[in-house]
Amino acid sequence: AYPDLMLESQRHGEQLLREQVAGRLSGAEATRLDLHVLVGVPLNELLSLSLELEPDLIITGRSPKPTLEANLPVSLARKAPCPVLAVPAGSRARLQQLLVPLDFSPHSAHALNVAADFAARSSSPRLQCLHAYALPPGIQFTGKTEQEIAEMMRSYAVADYARFLDDGERLPVSLDMKYV
Repeated sequence: AYPDLMLESQRHGEQLLREQVAGRLSGAEATRLDLHVLVGVPLNELLSLSLELEPDLIITGRSPKPTLEANLPVSLARKAPCPVLAVPAGSRARLQQLLVPLDFSPHSAHALNVAADFAARSSSPRLQCLHAYALPPGIQFTGKTEQEIAEMMRSYAVADYARFLDDGERLPVSLDMKYV
């Protein structure tokens, strides 16, 4: 009903945003900044903008408080057309150790390749892989102890990991693998 009023509000918001970013971003003068102040449902607006801009990665902050806004990064990660990095409030910008959970699926292979690329471009990163396995139901009827079953499950996971690496491309970094 009042497009001129909203347009002025958006311009003011963009100016405030530009000032905040310029004050925090080293090299801001050499960086192209596209600022968008949008009105609407945040998730819908972010998804629409991500379809329009086709970004390679969306980086968003995440509040530690359990609010509706705090769930936005999770909802965005589930629906966005690209990867989403949700940065917890107060965390530092550094890549020293990356954790890659693996279930040995094609999706986890892709995640491993992306993480390896990040690690290869960072200074002395650690790429930690993790596979979590569960004990099958009804183990009490097998005649084996829980420890024996756990060792069997771990040996299956180790074999699956070896096949997983054989099927994939060579990675530019070394991996530390843990099984739990």
